[in-house]
This record gives sequence, structure tokens and C-alpha cells, in this order.
Amino acid sequence: MHPTKLFISYARVDEIRVADLVAILRSGGFEPWWDDRLEPGDDWKETLRDRIAACDGFVSVLSPDSVQSEWCQWELAEASALSKPIIPVLIRPGTALPPSLARLHYLDASAGIQVSDAARLVGTLGRLKQDHTPDEAQLHRVPGGVPARFRRRLPNDYRTLAQAYFQPFVRGMSLYQWTEDARERQDSHAILGIDFGTTESSIAIYDGGVATLIPNQFGDTSTPSAVAIATDGTPLVGVEAVELLLSRPERGVLEVKRLLREESTES
Repeated sequence: MHPTKLFISYARVDEIRVADLVAILRSGGFEPWWDDRLEPGDDWKETLRDRIAACDGFVSVLSPDSVQSEWCQWELAEASALSKPIIPVLIRPGTALPPSLARLHYLDASAGIQVSDAARLVGTLGRLKQDHTPDEAQLHRVPGGVPARFRRRLPNDYRTLAQAYFQPFVRGMSLYQWTEDARERQDSHAILGIDFGTTESSIAIYDGGVATLIPNQFGDTSTPSAVAIATDGTPLVGVEAVELLLSRPERGVLEVKRLLREESTES
């Protein structure tokens, strides 16, 4: 009898917790899949669909980030369409369960994962054969960004792609200390500040003693530092550029700031 194969659906920021869960499941005789087998240019949806189709159970690792992840939503819809048993595992406190999963039995590991219980409980949930109604809209959409399991370093051929973009990072803005003289001089004028970052860039306006980050067209306060040219000649920036460069890296660059540093070093 072959080990029970589990597909692990998770958000990248939960990687450390998921690694602990995977180790426990393996020690309990399961065969979980969560590895980074994807490369730029691969048909990610087809690869993940094959893995989901081959699994005996679909483990949905729930956190605020995974609930919002378009890839996690698509993976869940695909598993539901294939009638795979759904095994929700809550790993972060304060996570609001999606209404579609709230009726299912789930493992609450938000207070920590107990080696003695986790594998047994996952096995119990798998035997319940819990199902979930697939979201047809999710099945046919193309998720934005990259799947959680895209974690490996990019090959040298993709040097201009932002390797750091595929690693967890902390969003935020730097705070600068103003001298009193400088503050008095600028209090009567609005100031626009641009943080040209290697991986992401942000713009803020300082007016009336208050600094406010300016969102882009998607409502995000930071934008990937990426530019690309679409096949029809349309210039792309930010997220749209990143998504094109994953499959067509020759059509633009990421990490422009890093390349500028190399030029200055050489000169």
C-alpha cells in the first residue's frame, strides 16, 4: 500500500510553519508535496494541476495570506473540481476561515503543531472525505504573482530577474529624521519622495506634517521595480511587467538599480 499523497497549498510567508508541518506528516507516514519544482517559462497551472490530480488529499494551510492568495484559491478550486478530500489546517491565530471552508472540520494548529497529534488528525480529516464546492470563476482565471512553491534561486540565465522578488520580504517605508531648520524650511511646501528600490519602489507625499504613501492603480503602496515590453509593443511596469518576464525574461529587466550599481563599479 503506497503512502497517502498530500498536496500542500500554502502562502510563501508561512514557509517555516509549513516546513514543520511537512516534517510531521512525513514522520507519520504521509507523502506531502510542497517542493519548488517550478521554473520561469513553465506552465505552472498544468504542473500544479497534475500534482493535485495525483494526490490522495488536499491540505489547505490557512492563514490570512493564504486566504487572500489567488494561487491558493485556484488550487482549492482545482482540488474541489477533481473531488479531492479537503483537509484544512489553521496555522496562524486570527485567521478568518473562508465561508466555503467554515463548515468543514479542520485542524487548529495556530497555537503550535504537536508531533503526537498532527499526523493522526490529518489522517482522520482525510478519511472524512470532506468535499468543497469548486469556484468556477477561479478555475478559469489566471492567478497573479507566483505560486508559493516557487522558492528556488533563479538560474544564471535569468540574472536580470529579481531573485529577491521571489523571497519573503518586509514591506514598509524608511523613516528619516529631520533637523529643526530643515523642517521649518519645508513646512510650507508639499514634498514628493520617491524610494527607488532594487526590488520594489514607493512614492510618498509629505504635506502639512503628514507623510502619505501614494497607491498605484492596484491600490498597493509599493510597485515592483520592473519594466518590460509586451509582444504587441505595449510598455509594462510593475506587476504586469513581472508577470510577463517570468515567461519572457528577454523582454525587459528587473533589478535595474542593481545593474546601475554594477555599471558605476566598473567605471
